[in-house]
Amino acid sequence: MEPIIQFEHVWFRYQVDEPDPPWVLKDIRLNIDPGEYVSIVGNNGSGKSTLARLANGLLLPTKGRVMISGMETSSEQDIWQIRRTVGMVFQNPENQIVATSVEDDIAFGLENIGVPPLQMEEKIKNAVKAVGLEGFEHHEPHTLSGGQKQRLAIAGVIVLEPDVIIFDESTSMLDPVGRKTILEIMQSLNRRGKTIIHITHSAEEAFMADRMIVMHQGECKLDEATGRLYQEAMRLKEWELDVPLEIELWDRLRQKGWPLPDKIINKEELVSEIWRLLSRT
Repeated sequence: MEPIIQFEHVWFRYQVDEPDPPWVLKDIRLNIDPGEYVSIVGNNGSGKSTLARLANGLLLPTKGRVMISGMETSSEQDIWQIRRTVGMVFQNPENQIVATSVEDDIAFGLENIGVPPLQMEEKIKNAVKAVGLEGFEHHEPHTLSGGQKQRLAIAGVIVLEPDVIIFDESTSMLDPVGRKTILEIMQSLNRRGKTIIHITHSAEEAFMADRMIVMHQGECKLDEATGRLYQEAMRLKEWELDVPLEIELWDRLRQKGWPLPDKIINKEELVSEIWRLLSRT
């Protein structure tokens, strides 16, 4: 299977008025396959959002190359197809809302690519359903809550049917309820075959993906399936990341001699193991 996204020895730095600007990304090498759910986690300044913008051609590498479905992002003739292939949902939904009603906002991208009106109606209906905004089609976007605005931004992306959707810190401005809803939408889209890339500073959210990439000071420090990461999770502190509570608990209990497995897939499995051990006492 050919990767849908390839970073081949990618280096990047912003062009600023200084003789030797610092590298924001350093020799990034990674492949992402179709249908994967990948989290890219790092603190502020780690380079994770820059990496996201390189992945759909908003930025171009200073050195190396980025390939999307076999197309190089530096190719002017392929750039629009690349951006059709890789959609992005940004941190602030206000930056993606352009119309005066929910329905018109979702339709905006379809109008730009010349989709016939009869086809648009069905596509908009499906996008609205996918993000749970039924009944809000004729509402003005400014009347929506923060979480609803983010769902509208997602609908505006998925209606164009990209193969890959990058969520760039898309939950960071939301309350816990709104954040949970967006994460559930990510999981649902992935189950439907979309490649999901979740850019986040939250290790807890990152562990919801199937694979985690840790960025620190412009370098890829770790790239591993999340199910294998629990026994190494305390290393996240080396890269200035918080460790999820259930992993802290798992690690401390093991240090105290509790016979917990070497690997825990998720918090539900940890609770089940603790309950099993307590039931034996």
